[in-house]
Amino acid sequence: MDKGWEDEVREILEKAGELEGKSPRRGRRPQRPTPRIGNPITAIGDQVYKRLATPKDMAVSGALVIAAALLLSITPLGRILSPVLAAVGGALLLGAYIRSLMARRSVAKPGPKMWRGRVIDIEPPRRRGFLDRLRRRRQPPK
Repeated sequence: MDKGWEDEVREILEKAGELEGKSPRRGRRPQRPTPRIGNPITAIGDQVYKRLATPKDMAVSGALVIAAALLLSITPLGRILSPVLAAVGGALLLGAYIRSLMARRSVAKPGPKMWRGRVIDIEPPRRRGFLDRLRRRRQPPK
């Protein structure tokens, strides 16, 4: 190593001090936006977006709509509305399932672990298994 760990710690602390100087003062409170009476259609749209933002929220919403359809089916008006609500709930569940299949998961790229431009290995070497040892015995030396 070029530097000792003490030098690296000092460097990190100096950078942290520089970043603290750039941050806003603690005495001031950030201003919050004042609540305004807005368009009710926008408020409804925001609520719908929150309920459909993730596949999990969409699936819960679909299950709740299906439960509401079941509860409504015992009323005279519900006999007309419950099939429609059940279809909407089923569509939400299906949409949540499709969105979860199509969602891209962030996967770390395989490769060496780096710290400050140097390769580090923090994992102990993997022990060879029984089959690996047998294969090595059967292969002629190179």
